[in-house]
Amino acid sequence: MNKEKETKILHTELVFPSSVETPLIKEAVGLVNHFNQEGLMLPVTVGHYKSLTKKGTLIVAKNTLGQVVGTAAYTQFYTKNIWEFGGWAVLEEYQHQGVGLKLMTQLFKKHHHFQTIAFGNKNSGPILESLGAKIIKNHAILPKRAFELCATCPRKPKIGCCDIIYNLSPVVEALGMPDTSWMSPRQFERLVYGIGEGQSGDFMGLGKKPEEWC
Repeated sequence: MNKEKETKILHTELVFPSSVETPLIKEAVGLVNHFNQEGLMLPVTVGHYKSLTKKGTLIVAKNTLGQVVGTAAYTQFYTKNIWEFGGWAVLEEYQHQGVGLKLMTQLFKKHHHFQTIAFGNKNSGPILESLGAKIIKNHAILPKRAFELCATCPRKPKIGCCDIIYNLSPVVEALGMPDTSWMSPRQFERLVYGIGEGQSGDFMGLGKKPEEWC
């Protein structure tokens, strides 16, 4: 019986909501804030998530009833062309069935942004590491604004982090990499690491290859 129930709830549809699909946005916000109550994620707002839909960087998973059971997004956009991956949540009943990986994969396929970081909690951190994410040990290379939300964290309301911060470049490359077989090595480096185009001086190390970040 349990196996039959698991098979039934595996059916999900991935959607990039538009800014007018308010019910989906509200459900995504509710899901993230559900885990905020458990102390795993910071709270989010409908206004913030509506702004993400306008950028096309919010994706949700719906079950056969049209209910949102998973979310993922690029949630913040910093200087030095760094994006933050976050809002990665899957309803308990749908966990351990690949929903989270599908959400991440489709988001990275649509926006294969290699200068991506993520704050990993006790649940998401091990998953990110298993996918190839690298721990960023030197927090000084990150924009200060990346730590502004620490002031809203009930666990550690100051500059710093009780979570582990990851470089997701290897994960983006593995899951969302476009076809690069036609590229020269130089073109590939410019695509992945932001090298060239007069930008390399803006990254303070984040334009380097993943093994040089940490």
